[in-house]
Amino acid sequence: MQDDIRQRDLSGKTVSQMSEEERKELKRRMKEFVGAMRQTSRQHPAEKNGSEEQTRRQRRWNPGRDGQVRKRG
Repeated sequence: MQDDIRQRDLSGKTVSQMSEEERKELKRRMKEFVGAMRQTSRQHPAEKNGSEEQTRRQRRWNPGRDGQVRKRG
């Protein structure tokens, strides 16, 4: 049984340790991954900058107010 380059684990090697065949496979995998991410981003585009979540005012953390439980007296 031959070792299939498409199934080989390349995560333990640096690029300088890889053979020419392994470098080509790594490049092919990266190209495939980038293509899949581009396709996904076209299908589900990110929200625009004016979305409701981004325009909501953020409250600064106040240790006196937010960090302690208030005692009811």
